[in-house]
Amino acid sequence: MVSTFQLINFLLICCHQTTIMTAKEVLTELKSLGTESTKKTLANHGAPDTQYGVKIEELKKIQKKIKKNYELSLYLYNSGISDAQYLAGLIADEKQMTKKDLQHWAETASWHMQSEYTVPWIAAESDHGWSLALQWIDSKKESIQSSGWTTLASLVAIKKDEEFNIKELKIYSKEWRKKFIQQVTESVIQ
Repeated sequence: MVSTFQLINFLLICCHQTTIMTAKEVLTELKSLGTESTKKTLANHGAPDTQYGVKIEELKKIQKKIKKNYELSLYLYNSGISDAQYLAGLIADEKQMTKKDLQHWAETASWHMQSEYTVPWIAAESDHGWSLALQWIDSKKESIQSSGWTTLASLVAIKKDEEFNIKELKIYSKEWRKKFIQQVTESVIQ
């Protein structure tokens, strides 16, 4: 005779088939989804040669299958393949991301899609967004500065006003305005 517990366990195992894709499987799927026309379009917008040319709508479909997966996101980002790095940001578990992880992502972002979208999204949703935004804004590297400014903008957009020290924000905003203008001026001159 089968107990209720055994029956429920059996049904959970049989009917709730969640497959966790490996990094190799994801990279193989990404490669198969890439097209030359998308690759060319992305390249025209600054994408590096290390890309397959996968449309974001296809990346979103893979995201739905994987959901959140911290370990897999780290492997995908470290692959150096632009499409995989973007997907890594979609599936990263912001609660598990460490400052070290986020710093590595900011330092190794291969183009603006990572430095202005992937990295800031996750940083802003993590527990480290504020401190990293302040740190990154002062970076000498333009792409990291960009991650800082975008993280800061994301934080202001997603957090409630009560979560900020408004007086501190006003003081910072004056400094940031000067710093932003200086950084933009320097990048134009170069």
